[in-house]
Amino acid sequence: MPRLEGKIALVTGAASGIGRAVVAAFLKHGAKVVTIDLHTPEVPEDAFPLTTDLEHVEGDVRDPHTWAIAFSTAKANYGAHPNILVNNAGVLRNHSLADMSEDDWDVVFGTNFVSALKGSQQFIRYLLDEGRPGAIVNVSSIAGERVFPNATAYNISKAALSHLTRVAAAEYADKGIRVNAVAPGNTVTGMTRTTTYANAEAASKLMAHTPIKRWATADEVASSIVYLASDDASYVTGAVLPVDGGYVDV
Repeated sequence: MPRLEGKIALVTGAASGIGRAVVAAFLKHGAKVVTIDLHTPEVPEDAFPLTTDLEHVEGDVRDPHTWAIAFSTAKANYGAHPNILVNNAGVLRNHSLADMSEDDWDVVFGTNFVSALKGSQQFIRYLLDEGRPGAIVNVSSIAGERVFPNATAYNISKAALSHLTRVAAAEYADKGIRVNAVAPGNTVTGMTRTTTYANAEAASKLMAHTPIKRWATADEVASSIVYLASDDASYVTGAVLPVDGGYVDV
């Protein structure tokens, strides 16, 4: 049975990588989806034959106007505001603390954390005003639990996103709003193909600490997000679920 039948989802950073996989998985599980990205999602057509269940908003998640358009798009096309939010948009810039520029900080922290904060605020307000339950799934990272050198803003933004997850879960559990996160480990995406995955030495070091001894696919991470967004996880909130092949906990 489709796990997200009757749900309306808003997914950020949906054009590639984990976001692209989430969109495909959500559509397969019966959700209607609105996406936000700077580019149009490149999800294969055979992943969702019902293209009427997908609407895309092209824009920057750091811009409040982009969020306003996304929420109004869901309302206009699907008759209601979203009741699932996936904060997946993320960027990485390699720099040490001393070398980090103001622009590095603004772009990485603004995209990875502030956009999720602002989007979640609006999402929760709609649910509270309408008296509806809902679910937020934030895409954090093992970088929120472990420090990776030369990625200062990224590390800090993901740690902040994980803690935002716990704070929001505690504040809105009694309102029927669940807030969880996934913390992916080494996952093959467009971003990692040009960074860690492309660096044989760095990739080897990561694999040495990963019990499963391989990289995750974006689809594997998306499956965990489907679970947390669905009613199957109705008693789960405040969790930061490692999807990392055992990197952090084993």
